Amino acid sequence: MKKEFTEFDVFRTIAETLSGRKSIAALSNYQVLNNNINYVNNLFSESLSRFSKVLNEARASLADDSLASPEAKNDSCRLYYFRKILPRLITNGIQISMKFQSHTIPDDRSTVAIEDVHVLHKSFADYSELVTSTRQFVDSLLSDSYQMICLDPKLLNYQVLSSLSSFEKYATASIWRSIANDDLAKILKQFNSLKFQNRANSKISKCTHKTFAQKVDYVFSQLGVNDNKFSDELKNVFNFSSEFTHVGYVSTMFSSTYNSECIFGDEIGPYLPSTENFCELEYRLLETGVKLYSKIYISSLRHALEQLMGDFSQGINKKLIQLADDINNGLKTRNTQYYFFIRSDIVGSSKNINIPCRCGEVRIWIPPHDRSELFCKKCGSSFTLIELAGDPGYIFTSQGPVKAIGSSVPDLEDLPKEKFDEVWKKWKEAVDKNSVQHL
Repeated sequence: MKKEFTEFDVFRTIAETLSGRKSIAALSNYQVLNNNINYVNNLFSESLSRFSKVLNEARASLADDSLASPEAKNDSCRLYYFRKILPRLITNGIQISMKFQSHTIPDDRSTVAIEDVHVLHKSFADYSELVTSTRQFVDSLLSDSYQMICLDPKLLNYQVLSSLSSFEKYATASIWRSIANDDLAKILKQFNSLKFQNRANSKISKCTHKTFAQKVDYVFSQLGVNDNKFSDELKNVFNFSSEFTHVGYVSTMFSSTYNSECIFGDEIGPYLPSTENFCELEYRLLETGVKLYSKIYISSLRHALEQLMGDFSQGINKKLIQLADDINNGLKTRNTQYYFFIRSDIVGSSKNINIPCRCGEVRIWIPPHDRSELFCKKCGSSFTLIELAGDPGYIFTSQGPVKAIGSSVPDLEDLPKEKFDEVWKKWKEAVDKNSVQHL
């Protein structure tokens, strides 16, 4: 019979569990995590620079009436003022993205020695900064994507007036005057005079999708993104970050109740288990955020530009498509699975085995060839070996001929031109006969 817990059972378990101090287990490879954080962070940083240049081009085009769509041609058209506000929304997004990028940089262990390894310890302040910046980034970019998909004046009115209503309550007079004029102050007064429940459906404002999850579902449906796993991932990030943003019990207890830690080390230097745990979370948040940026935010901007500029948006959108593709392809190089053909008799021998990862790193697999080491320290990709008896030479795959590791034949790039052409001719014949061995 299933046990039913009483209120005292629940209270006792919470008190005993959360008041205890836990030891830390390191479950991932710190060097791989740090390399991946460095790679994706640089990828994101470079994309923001490219995006800023596209924004400058879009801003100039949106200001040109001759390039506007019929629905946004002049101030009598419903979408006209979106041509003015859209660059401002995107500029805000860039600022928030830059903050997120600055809070997801890799650790620098170049000067850390055992005696000062404590500087790598991650506290509540570190977790709070990382997760809060992620919350701001995810919430803001998804909300802006929602606005760019809808392009509805009343929806934008609600979001901005709600923001102004909160901001105005504590802003200094000088700050408020730098934002609002007399007309906006009167509009805000009218908005604030509405009952709270009526603001979501009034003459000047509306809010059709109130929660983050509802906006995610709507944006995904409008963009035709059929990816429930990623949709759930964004919702989970939002909920997880809420615990830190609102300083819940679990987040503070988790990040401030560690015992003294043992010291780990690798060829770079010492580190702590808590440092590795923090990096694992940091990489996961960074990857999710960059996917949101490339798959949803940029796609939503393209949608808005098409509505505001029609066919004239194609030149800018082509650059945005290329930018998103470059980001997505860059992300695909992390933590993937690669297959390698190899002579079976060299596995377990006394020879070092060089395994060239597609990221450019070469893994030197030393005897006794522990299979737990079949991964790339640079990108985290895993290696699966297909062992072949004898001296297999070149193997024909769907992507071309490859040399089986350990074979006595020369590397393809070292072949004389005649031999090189001959190998590729035989591969093409195999392709035409549909007899290529697929990985």
